[in-house]
Amino acid sequence: MVNQPHDEDPPDWVHDAVFYQIFPDRFARLGRPAFATMDWGSPPTFWTRAGGTLRGITRRLDYLSRLGVNALYLGPVFKSGSNHGYDTFDYMLVDPRFGSNEDLRHLVRSCHRRGIRVLLDAVLQHTGMGFFAFGDLVDKGPGSEFRHWYFPTRLPLVLTQPTYTVFGEDRRMPKLNLDAPEARNYFLNAVEYWMRFADIDGWRLDVADRVSQEFWRAFRSRVKTLRPDAYILGEVWSEAGTWLEGDQFDGATNYRFRGAVLDFFLGKSKGAVEFEEQLTTIRGEVRAAALPAMYNLLESHDTPRLGTILHGNRAVQMAALALEFAYPGIPALYYGSEIGLVGGEDPDCRRCMNWDASTWDTELLEFHRRLIAFRRGSAALRRGAYRPLTGAAKPDLMAFERHTPDETVVAAFNRGSETARLRLKDDGDGGTLDLAAFAAIENGSLAIGPQGFALLSRYP
Repeated sequence: MVNQPHDEDPPDWVHDAVFYQIFPDRFARLGRPAFATMDWGSPPTFWTRAGGTLRGITRRLDYLSRLGVNALYLGPVFKSGSNHGYDTFDYMLVDPRFGSNEDLRHLVRSCHRRGIRVLLDAVLQHTGMGFFAFGDLVDKGPGSEFRHWYFPTRLPLVLTQPTYTVFGEDRRMPKLNLDAPEARNYFLNAVEYWMRFADIDGWRLDVADRVSQEFWRAFRSRVKTLRPDAYILGEVWSEAGTWLEGDQFDGATNYRFRGAVLDFFLGKSKGAVEFEEQLTTIRGEVRAAALPAMYNLLESHDTPRLGTILHGNRAVQMAALALEFAYPGIPALYYGSEIGLVGGEDPDCRRCMNWDASTWDTELLEFHRRLIAFRRGSAALRRGAYRPLTGAAKPDLMAFERHTPDETVVAAFNRGSETARLRLKDDGDGGTLDLAAFAAIENGSLAIGPQGFALLSRYP
């Protein structure tokens, strides 16, 4: 992978990225690993492990290449005490249930040969109870050299009614003090190790808004010195502009975009004008240079699946996806939804990937392939300016265009129960419909039927 000059802006390659998120325990396995505690495909629980492995992911890279994605975000792969991996025990060791350190390096190299970038999940707000520094603090109390790595309220520690600050009221996840110099150096060195050893392309930062911003500035400096084109993605569910000034993250998880999109298609917002106003507000909170690096998602391991949220309405699901892929920022998919995988709240949203192709929703899969190909082939969608086309007279019709000097894509979405029309121009047929459902060009206008959408290309 080619590096770019070191500057404060996001790496150039994110303009062209289509991400695919994998929950490592549930994506693919080889045989039945000894660590598996559930049959593949059985209902997930908070505690059971399905036995997914890094070699299993490597074996399925051809599937991802055919789908068309060119970037992977892997959930935590380091040794931990859970199926999700967010309670890290050893930051220098791949969890044996996933494989070895060498398996991770082989996976990244295999991805790079296919032109696929790889992000790892860095869990630095807290550790697991099995992390060596916390164990030493438990054992030695006030005499521990690691007492400043955490936030004890009383020593010696009490674990049952924790006398230490935790993440999310979970005593198994003691919060780190990354302002402590020794702790900061340890974790920055761990980050450097994986960047050098595995040649990864960046980091997704767990609960990033609950970590010292001074630490993130040091983190960025170390990461960008090692690799100027690394992508730093912070998990932030609220307004993210504070972290996107060029000194911390390149982009953030755009959950507010997700909320606005779902409210519109589920009829929870008053109409298209209100929807566009919400999007305008969200865009306005982020400096212009960071907008292309925002991680636009409609689902993740922390949310119900899109098909479940939309009650199995495939037409609306396709329209929402089309909007995501046409909108400024990085489109992101969550494994399996492209073949019809569904699921409710955690842990149900973390079901095993279904590799029985005879049961796949092939129409939905083909739509994802076409959508990804269109996005990757359109300079206007990847790098074009944004102009709203929504009008108050048509509250169910949301529309905008993305444009470069050489290409314009008009995107229109009708959530209503009646056909809506968008005027394109006064003469000619208006352009070429590249992707559409329940839509047609009629006399220079887009006619979009109920729950339909259109992505239309126009050239000078």
